[in-house]
Amino acid sequence: NFLERNCGVRWYSAGENNLSIIPQRNLAVAGGELRRAPTFRYRDYCEYPITNFAQDPADARTMAPYILTHSGLLDPRETVLFFRRIRNGGERFTSGHATSGLTATDLKEHPDWYGRAGSQQACLSLPEVQSKVIARAMAYFANGFQPDNAAVVAQGNYYSVSPNDNNAWCGCANCQAKLLTPATQGTGLFASNKASHLVYQYVNAIARAVKVSHPGKFISCWAYNEYAYPPDFPLESNVAVSLCLSPNNGYNRAVAANDQAIIAAWAKTGCQLNIWPYVGFPFEKASLQSFHAFPAFSGRALASQLKLLAEHGVRGAFMAGFIRYLHTGDFRTSIKQTRVAAPADMLSIYLTYRLLDDASLDGDTLANEYFNRYYGAAGPILRNLYDDMAATYMDTSNYPTSTDNPPSPKIPGHQTEAIAWDNLGTAERMDRWGSLMQQAKDAVASSPEKARVEEFDRGVWQQ
Repeated sequence: NFLERNCGVRWYSAGENNLSIIPQRNLAVAGGELRRAPTFRYRDYCEYPITNFAQDPADARTMAPYILTHSGLLDPRETVLFFRRIRNGGERFTSGHATSGLTATDLKEHPDWYGRAGSQQACLSLPEVQSKVIARAMAYFANGFQPDNAAVVAQGNYYSVSPNDNNAWCGCANCQAKLLTPATQGTGLFASNKASHLVYQYVNAIARAVKVSHPGKFISCWAYNEYAYPPDFPLESNVAVSLCLSPNNGYNRAVAANDQAIIAAWAKTGCQLNIWPYVGFPFEKASLQSFHAFPAFSGRALASQLKLLAEHGVRGAFMAGFIRYLHTGDFRTSIKQTRVAAPADMLSIYLTYRLLDDASLDGDTLANEYFNRYYGAAGPILRNLYDDMAATYMDTSNYPTSTDNPPSPKIPGHQTEAIAWDNLGTAERMDRWGSLMQQAKDAVASSPEKARVEEFDRGVWQQ
Protein backbone atom coordinates (compact mmCIF):
# COMPACT_ATOMS: atom_id res chain seq x y z
CA ASN A 1 0.00 0.00 0.00
CA PHE A 2 2.79 2.43 0.93
CA LEU A 3 4.88 1.59 -2.13
CA GLU A 4 1.88 2.00 -4.45
CA ARG A 5 0.49 5.19 -2.96
CA ASN A 6 3.68 7.00 -2.05
CA CYS A 7 6.40 5.60 -4.31
CA GLY A 8 4.59 4.86 -7.57
CA VAL A 9 5.35 1.12 -7.60
CA ARG A 10 3.02 -1.16 -9.62
CA TRP A 11 2.70 -4.95 -9.67
CA TYR A 12 0.87 -5.87 -12.85
CA SER A 13 1.38 -9.60 -12.47
CA ALA A 14 3.68 -12.12 -10.78
CA GLY A 15 7.41 -12.00 -11.40
CA GLU A 16 10.12 -9.40 -11.89
CA ASN A 17 9.15 -8.68 -15.49
CA ASN A 18 5.76 -7.40 -14.34
CA LEU A 19 7.07 -4.99 -11.70
CA SER A 20 6.90 -1.36 -12.79
CA ILE A 21 8.85 1.41 -11.06
CA ILE A 22 9.78 4.95 -12.04
CA PRO A 23 13.58 5.20 -11.65
CA GLN A 24 14.76 8.23 -9.71
CA ARG A 25 18.07 9.14 -8.14
CA ASN A 26 16.56 10.37 -4.88
CA LEU A 27 13.29 9.08 -3.44
CA ALA A 28 11.18 11.82 -1.87
CA VAL A 29 8.21 10.49 0.08
CA ALA A 30 5.31 12.62 1.29
CA GLY A 31 2.05 11.82 3.01
CA GLY A 32 0.58 11.83 6.48
CA GLU A 33 -1.50 9.40 8.47
CA LEU A 34 -3.84 7.14 6.52
CA ARG A 35 -6.68 5.09 7.99
CA ARG A 36 -8.82 3.07 5.61
CA ALA A 37 -10.31 -0.34 4.86
CA PRO A 38 -10.82 -2.15 1.53
CA THR A 39 -14.09 -1.28 -0.18
CA PHE A 40 -14.90 -4.97 -0.62
CA ARG A 41 -14.15 -7.09 2.44
CA TYR A 42 -13.93 -10.39 0.52
CA ARG A 43 -11.75 -10.61 -2.60
CA ASP A 44 -10.93 -13.86 -4.37
CA TYR A 45 -10.84 -15.42 -7.81
CA CYS A 46 -10.43 -19.16 -7.46
CA GLU A 47 -11.19 -21.81 -4.90
CA TYR A 48 -8.06 -23.87 -5.57
CA PRO A 49 -5.03 -23.75 -3.22
CA ILE A 50 -1.76 -22.28 -4.46
CA THR A 51 0.16 -25.51 -3.93
CA ASN A 52 -0.17 -27.69 -7.01
CA PHE A 53 3.06 -27.04 -8.90
CA ALA A 54 4.63 -29.83 -10.97
CA GLN A 55 8.28 -30.57 -10.26
CA ASP A 56 9.41 -31.11 -13.84
CA PRO A 57 9.36 -27.98 -16.05
CA ALA A 58 9.60 -30.25 -19.09
CA ASP A 59 5.95 -31.15 -18.54
CA ALA A 60 5.00 -27.99 -20.42
CA ARG A 61 6.69 -29.28 -23.55
CA THR A 62 4.96 -32.65 -23.58
CA MET A 63 1.60 -32.16 -21.86
CA ALA A 64 -1.36 -29.76 -21.90
CA PRO A 65 -1.88 -29.05 -18.20
CA TYR A 66 -5.36 -28.00 -17.08
CA ILE A 67 -3.86 -24.85 -15.57
CA LEU A 68 -0.75 -23.61 -17.30
CA THR A 69 1.51 -23.12 -14.32
CA HIS A 70 1.02 -26.68 -13.15
CA SER A 71 3.93 -27.11 -15.57
CA GLY A 72 6.23 -25.58 -12.96
CA LEU A 73 7.25 -22.63 -15.14
CA LEU A 74 6.13 -20.01 -12.65
CA ASP A 75 7.84 -19.63 -9.30
CA PRO A 76 5.31 -20.40 -6.50
CA ARG A 77 6.78 -17.75 -4.22
CA GLU A 78 6.29 -15.02 -6.82
CA THR A 79 2.72 -16.16 -7.35
CA VAL A 80 1.87 -16.08 -3.65
CA LEU A 81 3.53 -12.67 -3.28
CA PHE A 82 1.48 -11.32 -6.16
CA PHE A 83 -1.76 -12.51 -4.54
CA ARG A 84 -0.75 -10.66 -1.37
CA ARG A 85 0.16 -7.52 -3.27
CA ILE A 86 -3.20 -7.34 -5.03
CA ARG A 87 -4.94 -7.94 -1.65
CA ASN A 88 -6.48 -11.26 -2.64
CA GLY A 89 -8.23 -12.68 0.41
CA GLY A 90 -9.82 -10.64 3.18
CA GLU A 91 -12.86 -11.92 5.00
CA ARG A 92 -13.34 -15.69 4.88
CA PHE A 93 -16.52 -16.42 2.96
CA THR A 94 -18.20 -19.15 0.94
CA SER A 95 -21.52 -19.67 -0.80
CA GLY A 96 -20.79 -22.43 -3.32
CA HIS A 97 -22.82 -25.46 -4.34
CA ALA A 98 -23.09 -27.49 -1.15
CA THR A 99 -25.82 -30.11 -1.69
CA SER A 100 -28.07 -27.72 0.23
CA GLY A 101 -25.85 -28.13 3.30
CA LEU A 102 -26.14 -31.91 3.48
CA THR A 103 -23.05 -34.13 3.54
CA ALA A 104 -22.16 -37.35 1.76
CA THR A 105 -22.76 -39.19 5.04
CA ASP A 106 -26.25 -37.68 5.37
CA LEU A 107 -27.18 -38.78 1.88
CA LYS A 108 -25.84 -42.29 2.44
CA GLU A 109 -27.77 -42.73 5.68
CA HIS A 110 -30.97 -41.12 4.36
CA PRO A 111 -31.30 -41.83 0.63
CA ASP A 112 -34.98 -40.82 0.82
CA TRP A 113 -33.90 -37.22 1.43
CA TYR A 114 -32.42 -36.90 -2.03
CA GLY A 115 -33.42 -37.74 -5.57
CA ARG A 116 -37.18 -37.96 -5.08
CA ALA A 117 -39.09 -38.72 -8.25
CA GLY A 118 -35.86 -38.85 -10.24
CA SER A 119 -34.57 -35.45 -9.10
CA GLN A 120 -30.95 -34.53 -8.46
CA GLN A 121 -31.62 -32.26 -5.49
CA ALA A 122 -32.42 -32.68 -1.81
CA CYS A 123 -36.03 -32.31 -0.72
CA LEU A 124 -35.96 -28.71 0.50
CA SER A 125 -39.47 -28.98 1.98
CA LEU A 126 -38.71 -31.96 4.23
CA PRO A 127 -38.52 -30.98 7.95
CA GLU A 128 -35.98 -33.75 8.61
CA VAL A 129 -33.62 -32.30 5.98
CA GLN A 130 -33.94 -28.82 7.45
CA SER A 131 -33.33 -30.12 10.99
CA LYS A 132 -30.20 -32.02 9.95
CA VAL A 133 -28.71 -29.01 8.18
CA ILE A 134 -29.56 -26.74 11.11
CA ALA A 135 -27.71 -29.16 13.41
CA ARG A 136 -24.74 -29.26 11.02
CA ALA A 137 -24.55 -25.46 10.85
CA MET A 138 -24.84 -25.09 14.62
CA ALA A 139 -22.08 -27.66 15.17
CA TYR A 140 -19.82 -25.74 12.84
CA PHE A 141 -20.46 -22.40 14.55
CA ALA A 142 -20.19 -23.94 18.02
CA ASN A 143 -16.98 -25.90 17.74
CA GLY A 144 -15.62 -25.53 14.24
CA PHE A 145 -16.88 -28.92 13.08
CA GLN A 146 -15.92 -29.25 9.42
CA PRO A 147 -18.44 -31.19 7.34
CA ASP A 148 -17.62 -33.04 4.13
CA ASN A 149 -16.35 -30.76 1.37
CA ALA A 150 -15.70 -28.14 4.04
CA ALA A 151 -13.99 -25.62 1.75
CA VAL A 152 -17.31 -25.15 -0.05
CA VAL A 153 -19.75 -25.65 2.82
CA ALA A 154 -18.29 -23.51 5.60
CA GLN A 155 -15.78 -20.66 5.94
CA GLY A 156 -15.43 -18.14 8.76
CA ASN A 157 -18.83 -16.84 9.85
CA TYR A 158 -20.66 -18.42 6.89
CA TYR A 159 -22.30 -21.78 6.26
CA SER A 160 -23.47 -22.41 2.71
CA VAL A 161 -26.71 -24.21 1.87
CA SER A 162 -26.67 -23.61 -1.90
CA PRO A 163 -28.33 -26.39 -3.91
CA ASN A 164 -26.56 -28.58 -6.43
CA ASP A 165 -25.70 -27.19 -9.85
CA ASN A 166 -28.79 -28.35 -11.72
CA ASN A 167 -32.51 -27.63 -12.08
CA ALA A 168 -33.75 -31.17 -11.35
CA TRP A 169 -35.75 -30.09 -8.30
CA CYS A 170 -37.33 -32.53 -5.86
CA GLY A 171 -40.40 -34.13 -7.35
CA CYS A 172 -42.52 -34.16 -4.19
CA ALA A 173 -45.78 -32.22 -4.21
CA ASN A 174 -44.59 -29.70 -1.62
CA CYS A 175 -41.45 -28.75 -3.57
CA GLN A 176 -43.18 -28.70 -6.94
CA ALA A 177 -45.89 -26.39 -5.58
CA LYS A 178 -43.22 -23.79 -4.77
CA LEU A 179 -41.94 -23.57 -8.36
CA LEU A 180 -43.15 -20.89 -10.77
CA THR A 181 -44.09 -22.13 -14.23
CA PRO A 182 -43.26 -20.03 -16.09
CA ALA A 183 -40.90 -17.73 -14.22
CA THR A 184 -42.12 -14.17 -13.79
CA GLN A 185 -38.61 -12.61 -13.76
CA GLY A 186 -35.82 -13.51 -16.14
CA THR A 187 -38.32 -15.44 -18.23
CA GLY A 188 -36.57 -17.52 -20.89
CA LEU A 189 -33.09 -16.73 -19.53
CA PHE A 190 -30.61 -18.76 -17.50
CA ALA A 191 -31.12 -16.55 -14.43
CA SER A 192 -34.75 -16.37 -13.30
CA ASN A 193 -37.04 -16.64 -10.25
CA LYS A 194 -38.63 -20.00 -11.07
CA ALA A 195 -37.27 -21.71 -7.93
CA SER A 196 -36.74 -18.66 -5.71
CA HIS A 197 -39.66 -19.43 -3.41
CA LEU A 198 -38.54 -23.07 -2.98
CA VAL A 199 -34.87 -22.31 -2.31
CA TYR A 200 -35.26 -19.27 -0.06
CA GLN A 201 -37.97 -20.72 2.17
CA TYR A 202 -35.37 -23.40 2.89
CA VAL A 203 -32.59 -20.83 3.41
CA ASN A 204 -34.85 -18.87 5.76
CA ALA A 205 -35.66 -21.95 7.84
CA ILE A 206 -31.96 -22.67 8.43
CA ALA A 207 -31.09 -19.01 9.04
CA ARG A 208 -33.97 -18.48 11.47
CA ALA A 209 -32.76 -21.25 13.78
CA VAL A 210 -29.09 -20.29 13.56
CA LYS A 211 -29.84 -16.65 14.32
CA VAL A 212 -31.23 -17.64 17.72
CA SER A 213 -28.39 -19.97 18.70
CA HIS A 214 -25.48 -18.12 17.06
CA PRO A 215 -26.15 -14.41 16.53
CA GLY A 216 -23.67 -12.81 14.18
CA LYS A 217 -23.31 -15.98 12.08
CA PHE A 218 -24.68 -16.25 8.56
CA ILE A 219 -26.30 -18.77 6.27
CA SER A 220 -25.08 -18.16 2.74
CA CYS A 221 -26.45 -19.09 -0.65
CA TRP A 222 -25.89 -18.29 -4.28
CA ALA A 223 -28.46 -16.26 -6.19
CA TYR A 224 -28.09 -18.43 -9.24
CA ASN A 225 -29.90 -19.91 -12.22
CA GLU A 226 -33.56 -20.49 -11.34
CA TYR A 227 -33.17 -18.81 -7.93
CA ALA A 228 -31.25 -15.74 -9.14
CA TYR A 229 -33.94 -13.32 -7.94
CA PRO A 230 -35.08 -12.77 -4.33
CA PRO A 231 -38.40 -14.33 -3.28
CA ASP A 232 -41.56 -12.34 -2.67
CA PHE A 233 -41.16 -12.65 1.12
CA PRO A 234 -38.57 -11.09 3.48
CA LEU A 235 -35.35 -12.95 4.17
CA GLU A 236 -33.82 -13.36 7.61
CA SER A 237 -31.25 -10.74 8.62
CA ASN A 238 -28.49 -13.36 8.80
CA VAL A 239 -28.81 -14.46 5.17
CA ALA A 240 -25.82 -13.67 2.92
CA VAL A 241 -26.25 -13.99 -0.83
CA SER A 242 -23.79 -14.12 -3.73
CA LEU A 243 -25.23 -12.73 -6.96
CA CYS A 244 -24.08 -14.82 -9.93
CA LEU A 245 -23.64 -12.36 -12.79
CA SER A 246 -22.54 -12.59 -16.41
CA PRO A 247 -20.60 -9.40 -17.26
CA ASN A 248 -18.69 -11.04 -20.12
CA ASN A 249 -21.97 -11.96 -21.81
CA GLY A 250 -23.14 -8.35 -21.90
CA TYR A 251 -23.25 -8.36 -25.71
CA ASN A 252 -26.57 -10.13 -25.21
CA ARG A 253 -28.67 -7.16 -24.12
CA ALA A 254 -31.31 -9.35 -22.52
CA VAL A 255 -28.64 -10.96 -20.29
CA ALA A 256 -27.14 -7.56 -19.43
CA ALA A 257 -30.55 -6.09 -18.54
CA ASN A 258 -31.40 -9.16 -16.48
CA ASP A 259 -28.16 -8.82 -14.49
CA GLN A 260 -29.03 -5.22 -13.67
CA ALA A 261 -32.55 -6.22 -12.65
CA ILE A 262 -31.13 -8.93 -10.36
CA ILE A 263 -28.78 -6.42 -8.71
CA ALA A 264 -31.58 -3.87 -8.24
CA ALA A 265 -33.95 -6.47 -6.79
CA TRP A 266 -31.45 -7.76 -4.24
CA ALA A 267 -30.33 -4.25 -3.27
CA LYS A 268 -33.85 -3.67 -1.92
CA THR A 269 -33.81 -6.73 0.37
CA GLY A 270 -31.30 -5.54 2.96
CA CYS A 271 -29.44 -8.86 2.73
CA GLN A 272 -25.68 -9.01 2.97
CA LEU A 273 -24.58 -9.14 -0.68
CA ASN A 274 -21.55 -10.52 -2.47
CA ILE A 275 -21.03 -11.13 -6.17
CA TRP A 276 -19.87 -14.13 -8.17
CA PRO A 277 -19.33 -12.78 -11.72
CA TYR A 278 -18.47 -15.30 -14.43
CA VAL A 279 -15.42 -13.63 -15.94
CA GLY A 280 -13.99 -16.88 -17.32
CA PHE A 281 -16.11 -16.68 -20.44
CA PRO A 282 -15.50 -17.03 -23.32
CA PHE A 283 -12.30 -19.01 -22.56
CA GLU A 284 -14.05 -21.57 -20.38
CA LYS A 285 -16.66 -22.36 -23.01
CA ALA A 286 -14.03 -22.44 -25.73
CA SER A 287 -11.90 -24.92 -23.82
CA LEU A 288 -14.86 -27.27 -23.41
CA GLN A 289 -15.52 -27.14 -27.16
CA SER A 290 -11.82 -27.12 -28.17
CA PHE A 291 -11.60 -23.88 -30.09
CA HIS A 292 -9.64 -20.65 -29.73
CA ALA A 293 -11.82 -17.96 -28.21
CA PHE A 294 -12.10 -14.34 -29.24
CA PRO A 295 -11.10 -12.55 -25.99
CA ALA A 296 -13.51 -10.39 -24.02
CA PHE A 297 -10.93 -7.80 -22.83
CA SER A 298 -13.46 -6.75 -20.21
CA GLY A 299 -11.19 -4.92 -17.76
CA ARG A 300 -12.59 -1.41 -18.20
CA ALA A 301 -16.21 -2.61 -18.14
CA LEU A 302 -15.59 -4.63 -14.96
CA ALA A 303 -14.08 -1.60 -13.26
CA SER A 304 -17.16 0.49 -14.03
CA GLN A 305 -19.52 -2.20 -12.76
CA LEU A 306 -17.58 -2.63 -9.53
CA LYS A 307 -18.04 1.05 -8.73
CA LEU A 308 -21.81 0.67 -9.12
CA LEU A 309 -21.87 -2.50 -7.03
CA ALA A 310 -19.95 -0.75 -4.26
CA GLU A 311 -22.65 1.92 -4.21
CA HIS A 312 -25.23 -0.85 -3.70
CA GLY A 313 -23.32 -1.98 -0.61
CA VAL A 314 -21.94 -5.20 -2.06
CA ARG A 315 -19.52 -6.64 0.48
CA GLY A 316 -17.30 -9.02 -1.47
CA ALA A 317 -16.47 -10.60 -4.80
CA PHE A 318 -15.38 -13.96 -6.13
CA MET A 319 -14.20 -13.40 -9.71
CA ALA A 320 -15.07 -16.84 -11.08
CA GLY A 321 -12.85 -17.71 -14.01
CA PHE A 322 -9.79 -15.49 -13.66
CA ILE A 323 -6.81 -17.78 -13.93
CA ARG A 324 -5.60 -18.87 -10.52
CA TYR A 325 -1.95 -19.29 -11.42
CA LEU A 326 -0.51 -16.42 -13.42
CA HIS A 327 1.88 -17.44 -16.13
CA THR A 328 4.24 -14.80 -17.44
CA GLY A 329 7.15 -16.47 -19.19
CA ASP A 330 6.12 -19.12 -21.68
CA PHE A 331 3.03 -19.33 -23.88
CA ARG A 332 3.76 -22.47 -25.88
CA THR A 333 0.74 -24.30 -24.45
CA SER A 334 -2.47 -23.60 -26.35
CA ILE A 335 -5.24 -21.49 -24.83
CA LYS A 336 -7.88 -23.86 -26.16
CA GLN A 337 -6.34 -26.69 -24.13
CA THR A 338 -5.88 -24.81 -20.87
CA ARG A 339 -8.46 -21.98 -20.65
CA VAL A 340 -5.47 -19.71 -19.99
CA ALA A 341 -4.71 -16.37 -21.59
CA ALA A 342 -2.59 -14.59 -19.01
CA PRO A 343 -1.93 -11.38 -20.99
CA ALA A 344 -5.61 -11.23 -21.97
CA ASP A 345 -6.64 -11.33 -18.32
CA MET A 346 -3.78 -9.25 -16.90
CA LEU A 347 -5.41 -5.83 -17.17
CA SER A 348 -8.78 -7.20 -16.03
CA ILE A 349 -7.20 -8.73 -12.92
CA TYR A 350 -5.22 -5.57 -12.16
CA LEU A 351 -8.19 -3.21 -12.54
CA THR A 352 -10.55 -5.52 -10.69
CA TYR A 353 -8.34 -5.82 -7.65
CA ARG A 354 -7.47 -2.14 -7.52
CA LEU A 355 -11.22 -1.35 -7.52
CA LEU A 356 -12.06 -4.10 -5.03
CA ASP A 357 -9.56 -2.49 -2.69
CA ASP A 358 -10.57 1.10 -3.43
CA ALA A 359 -13.71 1.70 -5.51
CA SER A 360 -13.06 5.46 -5.55
CA LEU A 361 -10.27 4.94 -8.11
CA ASP A 362 -10.96 5.67 -11.77
CA GLY A 363 -10.70 2.60 -13.99
CA ASP A 364 -9.87 4.51 -17.18
CA THR A 365 -7.03 6.39 -15.48
CA LEU A 366 -5.60 3.14 -14.14
CA ALA A 367 -5.91 1.47 -17.56
CA ASN A 368 -4.17 4.32 -19.38
CA GLU A 369 -1.37 4.25 -16.81
CA TYR A 370 -1.06 0.49 -17.27
CA PHE A 371 -0.59 0.68 -21.03
CA ASN A 372 1.86 3.59 -20.88
CA ARG A 373 3.99 2.22 -18.05
CA TYR A 374 3.87 -1.47 -18.90
CA TYR A 375 4.39 -1.29 -22.68
CA GLY A 376 6.25 2.02 -22.98
CA ALA A 377 6.14 3.45 -26.51
CA ALA A 378 3.93 0.56 -27.61
CA GLY A 379 1.35 1.39 -24.93
CA PRO A 380 -0.93 3.74 -26.93
CA ILE A 381 -0.89 1.29 -29.85
CA LEU A 382 -1.84 -1.73 -27.74
CA ARG A 383 -4.45 0.35 -25.94
CA ASN A 384 -6.09 1.08 -29.31
CA LEU A 385 -5.96 -2.61 -30.21
CA TYR A 386 -7.38 -3.63 -26.82
CA ASP A 387 -10.19 -1.07 -26.88
CA ASP A 388 -11.13 -1.88 -30.48
CA MET A 389 -11.29 -5.62 -29.77
CA ALA A 390 -13.24 -5.02 -26.53
CA ALA A 391 -15.77 -2.84 -28.38
CA THR A 392 -16.10 -5.47 -31.12
CA TYR A 393 -16.75 -8.17 -28.53
CA MET A 394 -19.47 -6.20 -26.74
CA ASP A 395 -21.22 -4.81 -29.85
CA THR A 396 -24.54 -6.64 -30.21
CA SER A 397 -24.65 -5.96 -33.93
CA ASN A 398 -21.61 -8.18 -34.45
CA TYR A 399 -23.50 -11.28 -33.28
CA PRO A 400 -25.89 -13.44 -35.30
CA THR A 401 -29.59 -13.49 -34.49
CA SER A 402 -31.79 -16.54 -34.77
CA THR A 403 -32.78 -18.02 -38.11
CA ASP A 404 -36.48 -17.55 -37.39
CA ASN A 405 -38.61 -15.91 -40.07
CA PRO A 406 -38.78 -13.05 -39.28
CA PRO A 407 -35.46 -13.12 -37.36
CA SER A 408 -35.82 -12.76 -33.61
CA PRO A 409 -33.47 -10.60 -31.55
CA LYS A 410 -32.32 -13.60 -29.46
CA ILE A 411 -28.52 -13.72 -29.46
CA PRO A 412 -26.57 -16.84 -28.45
CA GLY A 413 -25.68 -16.89 -24.77
CA HIS A 414 -22.14 -18.13 -25.33
CA GLN A 415 -19.46 -17.75 -27.95
CA THR A 416 -18.99 -20.47 -30.54
CA GLU A 417 -16.10 -21.00 -32.92
CA ALA A 418 -18.18 -19.61 -35.78
CA ILE A 419 -19.06 -16.50 -33.79
CA ALA A 420 -15.43 -16.04 -32.74
CA TRP A 421 -13.94 -16.08 -36.22
CA ASP A 422 -16.80 -15.48 -38.67
CA ASN A 423 -18.56 -12.68 -36.79
CA LEU A 424 -15.98 -11.12 -34.46
CA GLY A 425 -12.49 -11.86 -35.79
CA THR A 426 -13.30 -11.15 -39.42
CA ALA A 427 -10.55 -11.00 -42.02
CA GLU A 428 -10.81 -7.21 -42.28
CA ARG A 429 -10.54 -6.74 -38.52
CA MET A 430 -7.71 -9.24 -38.17
CA ASP A 431 -5.75 -7.37 -40.83
CA ARG A 432 -6.30 -4.08 -38.97
CA TRP A 433 -5.35 -5.53 -35.61
CA GLY A 434 -2.40 -7.40 -37.10
CA SER A 435 -1.06 -4.08 -38.36
CA LEU A 436 -1.39 -2.58 -34.87
CA MET A 437 0.38 -5.60 -33.36
CA GLN A 438 3.29 -5.11 -35.75
CA GLN A 439 3.41 -1.38 -34.98
CA ALA A 440 3.58 -2.20 -31.27
CA LYS A 441 6.48 -4.62 -31.83
CA ASP A 442 8.34 -2.05 -33.92
CA ALA A 443 7.83 0.67 -31.30
CA VAL A 444 9.92 -0.97 -28.57
CA ALA A 445 13.62 -1.75 -28.87
CA SER A 446 14.65 -2.89 -25.40
CA SER A 447 13.38 -4.82 -22.42
CA PRO A 448 11.40 -4.99 -20.26
CA GLU A 449 8.91 -3.36 -22.66
CA LYS A 450 10.09 -5.43 -25.63
CA ALA A 451 9.68 -8.69 -23.68
CA ARG A 452 6.21 -7.63 -22.53
CA VAL A 453 5.03 -6.85 -26.05
CA GLU A 454 6.41 -10.21 -27.18
CA GLU A 455 4.45 -11.92 -24.40
CA PHE A 456 1.26 -10.22 -25.59
CA ASP A 457 2.06 -11.29 -29.14
CA ARG A 458 2.66 -14.95 -28.20
CA GLY A 459 0.09 -15.22 -25.44
CA VAL A 460 -2.84 -13.46 -27.09
CA TRP A 461 -2.35 -12.51 -30.72
CA GLN A 462 -0.79 -15.76 -31.91
CA GLN A 463 -3.36 -17.81 -30.00
